[in-house]
Amino acid sequence: MLPDATITTLGAALRRGRLTAAQLLEECLAAVEERDPALNAFITLCGDRAMEAARVAEQEIVRGRYRGPMHGIPYGVKDIFATAGLRTTNGSKVFQDHVPSVTSTAVRNLDAAGGVLVGKNNCAEFASGGDHSSFHGAVHNPWGLEYSPGGSSSGSGAAVAAGMLFGPMGISYGLVRSNPV
Repeated sequence: MLPDATITTLGAALRRGRLTAAQLLEECLAAVEERDPALNAFITLCGDRAMEAARVAEQEIVRGRYRGPMHGIPYGVKDIFATAGLRTTNGSKVFQDHVPSVTSTAVRNLDAAGGVLVGKNNCAEFASGGDHSSFHGAVHNPWGLEYSPGGSSSGSGAAVAAGMLFGPMGISYGLVRSNPV
């Protein structure tokens, strides 16, 4: 992954043509493939859909239609945010096959800003607290697999900490042992 990359520095590189949105997404997807099996940060990935969005972002930027700092930036959302046509489980078996027909305002706004949705991050069931979904399993901290990123947004926190994406919707704080001794 790009060392010390931030949304600001990546946005500037995309805008100046030093990096393309597809290149950035490919790096994120490679990181997901390599690291997520151990971390369990994602419930649903949307690689093909993301690549389409990245290519659209590239063309818009090249044509001078830059939308702002999120344009072409890979992001993920906690799996409680509705995404039309893309599974939204709320971290629960009850909604394991739920595909909403509408998209939440937050995701719609990120998409309108040119963000590239990589996938849905693991979260506590119904975001009700705790540090993992009993249905989708525990999320592990990339800096110590015996720890959890903590909180109901643990998948979002782990994905950013592991360099799998840059803008999560949902933040986790602290370290909690996954298996207390």
